[in-house]
Amino acid sequence: MEQSMRDMQKISKDWIEKKGFKCSLYADFCHLVEEVGELGEALVVKHGEREAGDGKKGFADHYDIAEELGDVLFSTIVIANKCNVDLDMIFRKTIKRYDKKIEKREIGNH
Repeated sequence: MEQSMRDMQKISKDWIEKKGFKCSLYADFCHLVEEVGELGEALVVKHGEREAGDGKKGFADHYDIAEELGDVLFSTIVIANKCNVDLDMIFRKTIKRYDKKIEKREIGNH
């Protein structure tokens, strides 16, 4: 079953309430930044600039891109929920904004 961002926001909100997580918005933001860094590490491993391992001796302990993207998505959803942002709506607005940017670039190239 396909889920919308709105569905994912509800699932995340319910899960957090059930588990009793109570972090500040700042702590949630720091966690998002940490997860983005782990995604970066996984990308570096994927492109052969670092070896996967257990984090010791310079080996990366974050090498699963899909897992790290999931962590970034979850952290983003947590922040969106706290800020009352409807990610379905904002994603549609973002695509429209990018369409306009690309359109302007294409017009400028003629």
